Amino acid sequence: MTMVAERTDAEVLADSVDDPAAFGIVFERHERAVVAYLRARVGADAAPDLAARVFADAFVARARFRPVHTTALPWLFGFAANHIRRHHRTEHRRQRFLGTLPGATAQVDPADDAVARADADRAWQVVGPAVAALPDAVAETLLLHLWAELTYEEIAEALGVPIGTVRSRINRAKGRLRDALDAAGFDVGEVSS
Repeated sequence: MTMVAERTDAEVLADSVDDPAAFGIVFERHERAVVAYLRARVGADAAPDLAARVFADAFVARARFRPVHTTALPWLFGFAANHIRRHHRTEHRRQRFLGTLPGATAQVDPADDAVARADADRAWQVVGPAVAALPDAVAETLLLHLWAELTYEEIAEALGVPIGTVRSRINRAKGRLRDALDAAGFDVGEVSS
Protein backbone atom coordinates (compact mmCIF):
# COMPACT_ATOMS: atom_id res chain seq x y z
CA MET A 1 0.00 0.00 0.00
CA THR A 2 1.43 3.36 -1.02
CA MET A 3 1.26 6.23 1.44
CA VAL A 4 0.26 9.59 0.01
CA ALA A 5 2.34 12.40 1.50
CA GLU A 6 0.34 15.09 3.22
CA ARG A 7 0.47 18.37 1.35
CA THR A 8 2.44 21.13 3.02
CA ASP A 9 0.79 24.36 4.10
CA ALA A 10 2.59 26.11 1.24
CA GLU A 11 1.09 23.69 -1.28
CA VAL A 12 -2.38 24.04 0.22
CA LEU A 13 -2.16 27.84 0.24
CA ALA A 14 -0.95 27.88 -3.36
CA ASP A 15 -3.86 25.62 -4.34
CA SER A 16 -6.29 27.85 -2.45
CA VAL A 17 -5.60 30.75 -4.82
CA ASP A 18 -7.53 28.92 -7.55
CA ASP A 19 -9.62 26.76 -5.19
CA PRO A 20 -10.57 28.93 -2.19
CA ALA A 21 -12.15 25.94 -0.40
CA ALA A 22 -8.65 24.44 -0.01
CA PHE A 23 -7.88 27.16 2.54
CA GLY A 24 -10.08 25.19 4.93
CA ILE A 25 -7.25 22.69 5.33
CA VAL A 26 -4.96 25.39 6.75
CA PHE A 27 -7.79 26.52 9.02
CA GLU A 28 -8.37 22.97 10.30
CA ARG A 29 -4.66 22.42 10.92
CA HIS A 30 -3.99 25.61 12.87
CA GLU A 31 -7.24 27.02 14.27
CA ARG A 32 -6.79 25.43 17.71
CA ALA A 33 -3.24 26.74 18.13
CA VAL A 34 -4.20 30.25 17.02
CA VAL A 35 -7.24 30.36 19.33
CA ALA A 36 -5.24 28.99 22.27
CA TYR A 37 -2.57 31.65 21.80
CA LEU A 38 -5.14 34.42 21.47
CA ARG A 39 -7.03 33.15 24.52
CA ALA A 40 -3.83 33.34 26.55
CA ARG A 41 -3.15 36.89 25.36
CA VAL A 42 -6.60 38.55 25.28
CA GLY A 43 -8.92 36.22 27.17
CA ALA A 44 -11.55 33.67 26.21
CA ASP A 45 -14.17 36.26 25.27
CA ALA A 46 -12.15 38.08 22.60
CA ALA A 47 -10.14 35.12 21.25
CA PRO A 48 -12.71 33.63 18.83
CA ASP A 49 -13.42 36.99 17.18
CA LEU A 50 -9.73 37.75 16.79
CA ALA A 51 -9.06 34.24 15.45
CA ALA A 52 -11.72 34.80 12.80
CA ARG A 53 -9.99 38.03 11.82
CA VAL A 54 -6.61 36.27 11.67
CA PHE A 55 -7.92 33.65 9.27
CA ALA A 56 -9.82 36.24 7.23
CA ASP A 57 -6.59 38.23 6.81
CA ALA A 58 -4.66 35.08 5.94
CA PHE A 59 -7.29 34.12 3.37
CA VAL A 60 -7.03 37.52 1.69
CA ALA A 61 -3.21 37.37 1.75
CA ARG A 62 -2.88 33.68 0.79
CA ALA A 63 -1.42 34.44 -2.65
CA ARG A 64 1.41 36.37 -0.99
CA PHE A 65 2.42 33.52 1.36
CA ARG A 66 6.12 32.76 1.02
CA PRO A 67 7.07 29.41 2.55
CA VAL A 68 10.04 29.65 4.86
CA HIS A 69 9.01 26.75 7.13
CA THR A 70 6.95 23.63 6.57
CA THR A 71 4.09 25.19 8.49
CA ALA A 72 2.09 28.38 8.00
CA LEU A 73 1.71 28.80 11.77
CA PRO A 74 4.38 31.52 12.17
CA TRP A 75 2.72 33.44 9.34
CA LEU A 76 -0.65 33.12 11.08
CA PHE A 77 0.86 34.24 14.39
CA GLY A 78 2.10 37.35 12.60
CA PHE A 79 -1.52 38.24 11.82
CA ALA A 80 -2.45 37.35 15.41
CA ALA A 81 0.23 39.68 16.78
CA ASN A 82 -1.21 42.55 14.75
CA HIS A 83 -4.73 41.88 16.00
CA ILE A 84 -3.55 41.57 19.62
CA ARG A 85 -1.85 44.97 19.41
CA ARG A 86 -4.99 46.48 17.88
CA HIS A 87 -7.16 44.82 20.53
CA HIS A 88 -4.99 46.17 23.37
CA ARG A 89 -5.06 49.68 21.92
CA THR A 90 -8.83 49.52 21.57
CA GLU A 91 -9.27 48.17 25.09
CA HIS A 92 -6.99 50.82 26.51
CA ARG A 93 -8.98 53.57 24.78
CA ARG A 94 -12.23 52.00 25.99
CA GLN A 95 -10.95 51.83 29.57
CA ARG A 96 -9.79 55.45 29.39
CA PHE A 97 -13.16 56.48 28.05
CA LEU A 98 -14.90 54.71 30.92
CA GLY A 99 -12.49 56.38 33.31
CA THR A 100 -11.29 53.12 34.82
CA LEU A 101 -7.97 51.56 34.07
CA PRO A 102 -7.72 47.87 34.90
CA GLY A 103 -6.34 47.31 38.39
CA ALA A 104 -4.69 44.29 39.83
CA THR A 105 -6.77 41.18 39.51
CA ALA A 106 -7.93 39.59 42.71
CA GLN A 107 -5.90 36.53 43.57
CA VAL A 108 -7.64 33.48 44.90
CA ASP A 109 -5.87 32.37 48.04
CA PRO A 110 -4.68 28.78 47.44
CA ALA A 111 -5.17 26.06 50.01
CA ASP A 112 -2.89 26.43 53.02
CA ASP A 113 -1.07 23.18 52.26
CA ALA A 114 -0.36 24.12 48.61
CA VAL A 115 2.95 25.88 49.19
CA ALA A 116 4.15 25.39 45.65
CA ARG A 117 1.00 26.95 44.23
CA ALA A 118 1.26 29.89 46.61
CA ASP A 119 4.85 30.47 45.49
CA ALA A 120 3.77 30.32 41.85
CA ASP A 121 0.96 32.80 42.51
CA ARG A 122 3.39 35.11 44.30
CA ALA A 123 5.87 34.83 41.44
CA TRP A 124 3.15 35.61 38.90
CA GLN A 125 2.31 38.78 40.86
CA VAL A 126 5.85 39.87 40.05
CA VAL A 127 6.15 38.40 36.56
CA GLY A 128 2.75 39.56 35.27
CA PRO A 129 3.39 43.27 35.83
CA ALA A 130 7.01 42.86 34.67
CA VAL A 131 5.81 41.40 31.35
CA ALA A 132 3.18 44.14 31.07
CA ALA A 133 5.92 46.76 31.59
CA LEU A 134 8.02 45.40 28.71
CA PRO A 135 7.88 47.28 25.43
CA ASP A 136 5.12 45.78 23.28
CA ALA A 137 7.51 44.32 20.71
CA VAL A 138 9.63 42.65 23.43
CA ALA A 139 6.59 41.21 25.23
CA GLU A 140 5.09 39.94 21.97
CA THR A 141 8.36 38.21 21.07
CA LEU A 142 8.67 36.59 24.49
CA LEU A 143 5.06 35.39 24.54
CA LEU A 144 5.26 33.94 21.03
CA HIS A 145 8.21 31.91 22.29
CA LEU A 146 6.72 30.85 25.63
CA TRP A 147 3.00 30.53 24.94
CA ALA A 148 2.92 29.73 21.24
CA GLU A 149 6.13 27.69 21.52
CA LEU A 150 7.54 29.13 18.31
CA THR A 151 11.25 28.84 17.55
CA TYR A 152 13.32 31.99 17.15
CA GLU A 153 13.22 31.50 13.38
CA GLU A 154 9.44 31.20 13.38
CA ILE A 155 9.09 34.30 15.55
CA ALA A 156 11.33 36.24 13.18
CA GLU A 157 9.07 35.21 10.31
CA ALA A 158 5.86 35.97 12.23
CA LEU A 159 7.00 39.46 13.24
CA GLY A 160 8.98 40.26 10.11
CA VAL A 161 12.20 40.99 12.00
CA PRO A 162 15.73 39.56 11.80
CA ILE A 163 16.49 36.56 14.02
CA GLY A 164 19.09 38.63 15.88
CA THR A 165 16.31 41.01 16.92
CA VAL A 166 14.32 38.06 18.26
CA ARG A 167 17.32 36.82 20.26
CA SER A 168 17.96 40.32 21.60
CA ARG A 169 14.33 40.86 22.63
CA ILE A 170 14.04 37.51 24.40
CA ASN A 171 17.36 38.04 26.17
CA ARG A 172 16.24 41.53 27.27
CA ALA A 173 12.89 40.17 28.49
CA LYS A 174 14.52 37.35 30.45
CA GLY A 175 16.91 39.84 32.07
CA ARG A 176 14.08 42.15 33.13
CA LEU A 177 12.01 39.27 34.49
CA ARG A 178 15.04 37.88 36.34
CA ASP A 179 15.70 41.34 37.84
CA ALA A 180 12.07 41.72 38.91
CA LEU A 181 12.03 38.31 40.58
CA ASP A 182 15.38 38.98 42.26
CA ALA A 183 14.12 42.35 43.58
CA ALA A 184 11.05 40.60 44.99
CA GLY A 185 13.24 38.18 46.93
CA PHE A 186 13.01 35.12 44.70
CA ASP A 187 16.14 33.00 44.31
CA VAL A 188 16.76 33.20 40.58
CA GLY A 189 20.12 31.44 40.83
CA GLU A 190 21.92 30.59 37.63
CA VAL A 191 19.07 31.03 35.14
CA SER A 192 20.39 30.75 31.61
CA SER A 193 19.64 33.47 29.06
